[in-house]
Amino acid sequence: MPCEGRDKLMELVLVAMKARRKARQALLGHEGEALRRAHKLADEANANYQDCREALEAHVESHGCAGTPSTQN
Repeated sequence: MPCEGRDKLMELVLVAMKARRKARQALLGHEGEALRRAHKLADEANANYQDCREALEAHVESHGCAGTPSTQN
Protein backbone atom coordinates (compact mmCIF):
# COMPACT_ATOMS: atom_id res chain seq x y z
CA MET A 1 0.00 0.00 0.00
CA PRO A 2 1.42 3.42 -0.92
CA CYS A 3 2.46 5.66 1.93
CA GLU A 4 2.70 9.39 1.28
CA GLY A 5 4.89 9.96 4.35
CA ARG A 6 7.36 7.31 3.25
CA ASP A 7 7.43 8.70 -0.28
CA LYS A 8 8.19 12.22 0.99
CA LEU A 9 10.93 10.93 3.25
CA MET A 10 12.40 8.91 0.37
CA GLU A 11 12.49 12.08 -1.73
CA LEU A 12 14.42 13.82 1.07
CA VAL A 13 16.86 10.91 1.22
CA LEU A 14 17.48 11.10 -2.51
CA VAL A 15 18.00 14.88 -2.43
CA ALA A 16 20.38 14.51 0.51
CA MET A 17 22.24 11.74 -1.30
CA LYS A 18 22.76 13.95 -4.34
CA ALA A 19 23.96 16.82 -2.15
CA ARG A 20 26.38 14.48 -0.37
CA ARG A 21 27.75 13.24 -3.70
CA LYS A 22 28.18 16.81 -4.97
CA ALA A 23 29.94 17.85 -1.74
CA ARG A 24 32.33 14.90 -2.02
CA GLN A 25 33.12 15.75 -5.62
CA ALA A 26 33.85 19.34 -4.56
CA LEU A 27 36.77 18.08 -2.47
CA LEU A 28 38.80 17.48 -5.63
CA GLY A 29 41.18 20.22 -6.62
CA HIS A 30 41.16 22.13 -3.33
CA GLU A 31 44.06 22.80 -1.01
CA GLY A 32 44.59 24.47 2.33
CA GLU A 33 41.71 26.49 3.73
CA ALA A 34 39.49 25.78 0.72
CA LEU A 35 39.95 22.05 1.27
CA ARG A 36 39.13 22.40 4.96
CA ARG A 37 35.91 24.26 4.12
CA ALA A 38 35.03 21.68 1.47
CA HIS A 39 35.58 18.90 4.03
CA LYS A 40 33.30 20.67 6.48
CA LEU A 41 30.57 20.97 3.87
CA ALA A 42 31.00 17.31 2.92
CA ASP A 43 30.74 16.29 6.58
CA GLU A 44 27.57 18.36 6.98
CA ALA A 45 26.06 16.89 3.81
CA ASN A 46 26.84 13.39 5.04
CA ALA A 47 25.27 14.09 8.45
CA ASN A 48 22.15 15.45 6.73
CA TYR A 49 21.93 12.33 4.55
CA GLN A 50 22.25 10.09 7.60
CA ASP A 51 19.53 12.06 9.44
CA CYS A 52 17.18 11.76 6.47
CA ARG A 53 17.87 8.05 6.08
CA GLU A 54 17.31 7.42 9.80
CA ALA A 55 14.01 9.34 9.65
CA LEU A 56 12.89 7.18 6.75
CA GLU A 57 13.88 3.98 8.52
CA ALA A 58 12.14 5.08 11.73
CA HIS A 59 8.99 5.90 9.77
CA VAL A 60 8.97 2.53 8.04
CA GLU A 61 9.54 0.68 11.33
CA SER A 62 6.96 2.62 13.37
CA HIS A 63 4.34 2.95 10.67
CA GLY A 64 4.76 -0.49 9.19
CA CYS A 65 4.48 0.75 5.63
CA ALA A 66 6.08 -1.33 2.90
CA GLY A 67 9.53 -0.65 1.61
CA THR A 68 12.94 0.00 3.01
CA PRO A 69 15.64 2.34 1.73
CA SER A 70 18.29 0.80 -0.48
CA THR A 71 20.24 4.03 -0.91
CA GLN A 72 23.26 3.46 1.31
CA ASN A 73 26.52 3.99 -0.59
